[in-house]
Amino acid sequence: SMRLAAASEEECAQPYYCRTARVARVHRSLLGFVLFKYWHWKRWCWRYPQILSVQSGTYVTDMDGAVYYRGEMSAIDYRYVWCCGRADSGHFSQRQGHFENCAFRYGCFSNFYPWVRIRAHGDGSYTWRTGI
Repeated sequence: SMRLAAASEEECAQPYYCRTARVARVHRSLLGFVLFKYWHWKRWCWRYPQILSVQSGTYVTDMDGAVYYRGEMSAIDYRYVWCCGRADSGHFSQRQGHFENCAFRYGCFSNFYPWVRIRAHGDGSYTWRTGI
């Protein structure tokens, strides 16, 4: 969802836009049941081609009763040249989490390290990838 807003009184003739992207890595059991969804979200505001501000984070949903979230393993954020020779026209972020699959009597027997990447652009578009 895009929203139009004025940057400041001095710049009201130059609007900026904001958007939030949410991307999940969905992990399933061998039988196809969802074990967890690991989400990375990013909200950015831009005035083409410049990204003005970025906020991001993670959350977890749809956790199976035998899966435990052990926290965020790593967070990477940096700006890069996406367009027009401007170093502030792109923003890369990656989050990686840690989950364990545990069973009563047997203890924890497997670990998962899902990651989600979002590349935001100074025109409001974005690309994403996930892995484990």
